[in-house]
Order: sequence, then structure tokens, then C-alpha cells
Amino acid sequence: MKTTIKSILGTALLLMSSVLFADSPKMEHPATPEQGGTEKSVVTPAESQQEKAEEKKEHELTPEQRKAVEQMLRATRPAKKHVSAELQAAAAKLAEQECSLCHGRGGQSVSPTFPRLAGQRAAYIQEELMEFREGSRKDPDAQAYMWGMASQLNNDIIEALGHYYQNLNPVTAKAEDQELVSAGKALFENGMPANGVPPCQACHGTKAQGVGPLPRLAGQHVAYLVKQMSSFKNGLRTSPVMEPIMQNLTSEQMQDVANYLRSLP
Repeated sequence: MKTTIKSILGTALLLMSSVLFADSPKMEHPATPEQGGTEKSVVTPAESQQEKAEEKKEHELTPEQRKAVEQMLRATRPAKKHVSAELQAAAAKLAEQECSLCHGRGGQSVSPTFPRLAGQRAAYIQEELMEFREGSRKDPDAQAYMWGMASQLNNDIIEALGHYYQNLNPVTAKAEDQELVSAGKALFENGMPANGVPPCQACHGTKAQGVGPLPRLAGQHVAYLVKQMSSFKNGLRTSPVMEPIMQNLTSEQMQDVANYLRSLP
């Protein structure tokens, strides 16, 4: 894969993380003994700064994880800024006549075997289609359903398909099990620092709507998400970021996260 993205994408990711997880507004200190507070309630500046530093550290990617994400962003093929009307029409026709057989009308599939594409990041769709075409994404469903299809696509129509699906309205949010949704929300927002699991939002955005080539996860089928997480864990899909993270998640935790993601619009 050619590394053609400029290093500004890596810088953008760092800026995004710093914005997402910036320290909260300064809190008022408890009253001092002279102001009527107890000695136990007094918080020294040093203690307060240390607590803040520890809290911030818990919400950051490790240096290795950050490096892997930056490399992924730099390796992304640059997207065209403009897609001609002719290509847009060709992509829409292909999507509705061929892609919809699996991915549903308007990119809203009904079968969890096939991901919903409506509202998906254009850069992610383009990257995946090129990997399908090159045969570098080798999980069983990719081979069975996408290799043959993608082999017929040129770069221009791949670009146009990415733009087509990104501009469709995403699926409506849905939540069926609030207990799972609540547990998944905690994992998505906070991760599990003790187990080396960063917050999912560090890469996929606070609303799971994706960043650049990092996919939108909001509104996706629960079963599809769980299968993809399991594929990273079992080595059926490769990613220097996702594989080590998934090793530390149980099947139940995958279900939790997937249910929370499904609940997002």
C-alpha cells in the first residue's frame, strides 16, 4: 500500500485526541479550614494536578497504538476532491443494481452478514474496496462476497462509490437492551486502562461516526460488529491497532460495545 497521505493527517489525529480528551474546566477547590471546611477536605494543588494527569493518561492511546493509527492514516490513498456528475450517476446505478442485493436499498442492509453502508466514511469504503480488489483483506466473507465484485472496479468508480454511500442518510438509532448499552457505553468512552484497552472513541470519534479512513460504527448491526471484532481477535482480519485491543475483550464485552454502537444514530 502506497504511503501518499501527507503527515498532516497524523497531526490532525493528535489534535483530535487532545480535543476529545482535554481536561475538564477547572473545578472549585473545597473550602479551607479557615473557610469552614475540614482539614480532610483540603486538596493541595499538587494532589489536584496529579489526579488530573492520571485521569488524562487513562484516556489516551499508548505510544504504540498512536503510532499504528498515524501509520494507518498516512498509508491511506488520497481521495479526489471532486467526482464528476457522470461518475456519480454510474456509482448510484451500480449501488442500486448490484450492491443493494447484499447491502440493501440506500445502503441499509437488513442482514447482519452485510454491513450497513449508508453514511459510512468515503475514505473507509474506498480503502476496503481496494483491499478487496487486491485480495489483501482475507476474512472468509471478504473472499466469498467481495473479491470477485471488487475485481471489476477501477479507481474512479471506487472513489465515486465512497462518496455515494457517505452522502446517504444513516440508519435510525435503535436500542433493545439498556443494560448492555450502558455497559458498552462505558467501554466505548473510557476503555479499560488496566487491561490495555483504550477508549473506542479515541479513534472512531465521540459519536462513533468515524474519522478519515477509520470507519463509522454508529447504527451498525450488532452481529456484524461482534463478528468483525472476533475476526480481529482470531487473526482473520489484520490491523496493528485492533488485533491487540481485541485480545483483551471477552465475547460479552464485545456484545456490550456492539449494542451501544447500534443505539447511536
